[in-house]
Amino acid sequence: MMKARLDTHPRWCGQGHLCSADRGGEHRSHPLTFDPPAGAGRIVAIRIRTRGGQDRLEIRAVVDLPAGDQEQARAAAAGMVEQVCRAAMATAPARAGRR
Repeated sequence: MMKARLDTHPRWCGQGHLCSADRGGEHRSHPLTFDPPAGAGRIVAIRIRTRGGQDRLEIRAVVDLPAGDQEQARAAAAGMVEQVCRAAMATAPARAGRR
């Protein structure tokens, strides 16, 4: 497998203050924002290429929780995390030892 070069910016790299590859860090894209239906919150995704050339996707989720009921809020948060993890695992490349 050929490693990606860090000395040139890939087309998707946000460069400027988003990218630290020229300072020994990593390439980072502009954030992509997704608003789930029914106003359930927001998902922000950023593509990253590490110093070692590994491409990754960083995902941040903001979930609107129901007011008052702590158990219902915990269940809503857990459900969103589970959905994001399942989607990430379904698209992740197979690795030795991954369960």
